[in-house]
Formats: sequence, structure tokens, C-alpha cells
Amino acid sequence: MVDRREDSPSRRGHQRAIFAMLAAMFAFAIMDALMKELAVRQTPFQVAFLRCFASLVLISAVVAAKGSWGELRASKWRWHFIRGISGIVMLVSFVYGAHRLTLAKTYSLYLTAPLVITALSVPIFRDRVPLQRWLAIFVGLVGVVIILKPWTGGAFAPDAAIAMGLATLSYAISALMVRSLGPTHSNLSLVFWYLLIIAIGCGI
Repeated sequence: MVDRREDSPSRRGHQRAIFAMLAAMFAFAIMDALMKELAVRQTPFQVAFLRCFASLVLISAVVAAKGSWGELRASKWRWHFIRGISGIVMLVSFVYGAHRLTLAKTYSLYLTAPLVITALSVPIFRDRVPLQRWLAIFVGLVGVVIILKPWTGGAFAPDAAIAMGLATLSYAISALMVRSLGPTHSNLSLVFWYLLIIAIGCGI
């Protein structure tokens, strides 16, 4: 008989993780809605810069308060640079696409990123993807086509859809870079340098 007390902390940890992810997605939804509003008056590069700069100020304040500057140590700068460039393309394309599309359609396109990440993990990391997952990827991409309904004519802005596709691809590349950097970097370091590179790139 399994002692429930032994897996209780693990279960509570999973529950906290689930609630944290839900809270994060809720926060992202609000942030994306605000970025869509800002895009009416500002360019995608300005919106992306302000988003990352504001986050950097808050993170730096937390690091300074805790005195945990040592956690920002980094290596493998080539991967940081690639991840940062991907982040610039992702944010700018996302802001442009979100400005031209409804948020519902924006998320329908953008949330195909896990499918792209799975597909790219094969050539990049030599992962083995079972047939059923390839079928799930195919079904998911077919779902995107059904959402866009290109056969209806004028149902969506092609340039915005292309921008969202580029944002999705860039996000997938950035996420895969985390897998390479994760073992040798703290979470704080990954976030800090990612935001800093994007802020500098978009600011320039």
C-alpha cells in the first residue's frame, strides 16, 4: 500500500506549478492585449524595447534587493546571442501580427509553437519523435489552416499571418536554446540576458 504522505509534497509541488503556469498565461494575455493597444501609436520595435526594458528594471531591482548578482553569471555567449536575436524577431513580429489580427486569431497561430518546437528538436537535438506525435503535429497545423480559412478570400491579412508564423518559429528556436543553456545557467541569468539583448537590439 502506497503511503500518501510520501507523494504529498510532490503533488503539492505539481499543483503549485500548474497554478503558476495558469497565472503566467493570464499575465501574458493581459500583456499581449496592452501591446496590441500600444502598437496603434508606436512601432513594433518601440513596443518590444519598452516591454523588455521595463522587465529589466524590475528584475534588476529584485536582484539588487537580494544581492544575488552572482546568479547572473553566463557563458556560451553565442547561444545567448542567437536566442536574443530570435527574441527580437519574435517580439517584433508578434506585435505587428497582433496589431493586424484579433487576439483570438493571434493566439491560434502563436500557440502552435509547441508543435514547431517538437518538429525542430529532431534536426537540432536528434530527438526521436514517435509517429503519434507527428500525427498530432499534422492535425494541429491543419487546425491552424481551418482557423485562417484562406479559401474564403480576405479572411485574414496575409502579412500579419506571415508575421505570426515568423514569431512562432522564432519563439521555438529561442525555447530550444534554453535547453542548451539551462544546465549551466540559473533561471535568473537566462531571463536577464535574454531581455537585455532584446532591449539593446530593439533600442538600436
